[in-house]
Amino acid sequence: IADALGPDGQFICVKKADSTAPLNHLFAQGRVAIETLRYDRDAREKFLAKIQHLAPAHPLDTSFSTPVLVFGIMLKDGMPVTADSLFAFAKISLLHTATMVEGMGARLEIASISRTLPSSTDTATGADTRVA
Repeated sequence: IADALGPDGQFICVKKADSTAPLNHLFAQGRVAIETLRYDRDAREKFLAKIQHLAPAHPLDTSFSTPVLVFGIMLKDGMPVTADSLFAFAKISLLHTATMVEGMGARLEIASISRTLPSSTDTATGADTRVA
């Protein structure tokens, strides 16, 4: 259904993209997830059974009447996701996806992902401790 389930039951779909195609796939993944949970009873019941088995205490609105869908996007070179940084066709695809999922009662959020490399060196060993 999604790449991850957020701490408050958000459906999180994540993609690294250096072109429009991966973003179109991401947007389709999110739209299909919301459609499936809203309209496919069998898939919804299987999903809920799996969550009950793996994380029974995880908060989740099982009515799926107002789900939150989060697109985590890492653009090339770690650029922040903005209206100016998205590829032209991706903007159109995102607009169509937002219209569709919001029409199904979902709230759409975008999270810009970037790589940060703290510049710290382990003074005892001289080892570089940066995380990529």
